[in-house]
Amino acid sequence: MAWHDLAELQAVELVHIGALQPIEVLYQFEQPCIFTATIPSGSLVLAYLVEELEQDERFRYLLATTAAKTVEDLKTGAISVREALLRGSLWLADLGIDDLVPKQVFSLSADQLPTDALPEPGTMLLPSLEPVLRVRLHGEQIKFGALPAPVLAHAAEIAKTALKPIYEWLARRPRADLQGRPPEWLRDLYSLQIQHLSPGSLEVGLRLPGSVDTDSTDLLAKVDGVNDVQDIRAQGWELLRQGLDWATSDNQDDRDLGEAAPAILDSLRRLAPTSSSKGPVTAVEVSGAMLGHYAKTYSLTQQTTARIRTILTQTGKTQETFLRVFEGRIRSLDLDLLRFILRNPYTGVDEVQFLLDDERFLEDAKEAYYQELPVKIAGRSLDEKSWTVVDLEFAAVR
Repeated sequence: MAWHDLAELQAVELVHIGALQPIEVLYQFEQPCIFTATIPSGSLVLAYLVEELEQDERFRYLLATTAAKTVEDLKTGAISVREALLRGSLWLADLGIDDLVPKQVFSLSADQLPTDALPEPGTMLLPSLEPVLRVRLHGEQIKFGALPAPVLAHAAEIAKTALKPIYEWLARRPRADLQGRPPEWLRDLYSLQIQHLSPGSLEVGLRLPGSVDTDSTDLLAKVDGVNDVQDIRAQGWELLRQGLDWATSDNQDDRDLGEAAPAILDSLRRLAPTSSSKGPVTAVEVSGAMLGHYAKTYSLTQQTTARIRTILTQTGKTQETFLRVFEGRIRSLDLDLLRFILRNPYTGVDEVQFLLDDERFLEDAKEAYYQELPVKIAGRSLDEKSWTVVDLEFAAVR
C-alpha cells in the first residue's frame, strides 16, 4: 500500500485516542479487523484494519467517529463498510500489536488515503449481508442531492417487477390460476426489498423478502424438476445469469436462451434503461450474490435495450397477438385478482374483461372506477376474450 509522506499529515496527540479497547468486534481474522471502541472524549469510533506493519510490530488502523445507528446499519447490511467509515471524521492510527496502544496518530481526509486503503465500494461487513442483486444507475442527470424522480421510480420498478416474467414463466404449470394477482409465494420470489441506497451514484442493494411462505409450497407439484419454491428461486437466478451473459456478449441469437427466451428478454428489458435519448438513465450495472460471482458486473446500455426490444418485437410477430384500443368506464374492479370489466354503451361493446398484469396502472384504474371516469385502454390478447392492459389513460367525458 503506497502511502503519502506521513509527515504531511496533521499529527494528533496520543492522549486524545488512548488505548483502544474493543467494545464490539464486528469482524475478526486472527486479529480484530473491524471493531468499535471509545476514545477519552467519550466518542464512539469505528476501527478498520488497513494493514499490518510487521517490521514495526504495529497494526495500522483507520479510525472514524461513528454512532450507534451507523454501527447497526453496518451490521444489518443497510450500508457498506466504506460508507460507514466515510460518515465520520478520520484518523490514521498505528497501534501496538499486543496492546492496541497508539504509537502515532494523524488526522486526515478521505482524499488523502491511498486508493486501496478503503474496502471496495459496496463491500458489506459479512458475506452473508451481500445484496442478492446490486444495481447501479448511470446518467448525466444523476447527481448527489439532485436525483430525478424517474430515476428513483426506475430503481423501485427493478426491485418490484424485473424478475417477474422469469418467475411467472417458471411457475406457469404449478399455478392453478394464471390470471389475476399472483399468489404470495410467487410474489415473494420476484419482489426484492431495498437493502441499501447510495444516492451519489444511485447504487441500490436488493435483498430477498424476510422469508418465503413455506406453508404455500404444497401448492407446487413436482413438475419438470421443480419440487418447491426454493428450487424455482434457484432456477430463476440461473435464467437471469444466462440472460445477462447473452445481453453483454456479441451473440445475437436468442435461441440460445431456450424456450424461456421471451421471459428472460422481458426481465432484461425491465432491468435495462429506456431507449429514449431523453431518459435520465443511460446505463445500468448489475451484479450481486444472485449472479454467483459478485466480482463480475454486467453493463446494460440503451443499445442493449434497443436490441432486446427488436428481438421481442420479432418474437411477437411469430405469435398471433391482438392489439386494440377500448374506451369506456371501469366496472367490477377486483383488487384481489387485479381484474376489471370495461363497459361502453356508445360503441356497442357491452363488456370486456381486463387483467392488470402491470400494477403501474392500478392507481389510475382505481381512480377511474371510484370516480366513474371514462378511460381509454390499450389492450393485448391472444384469444380476443381476455385482455391485458398495455396502457391506460383518462378520456374526455362525453
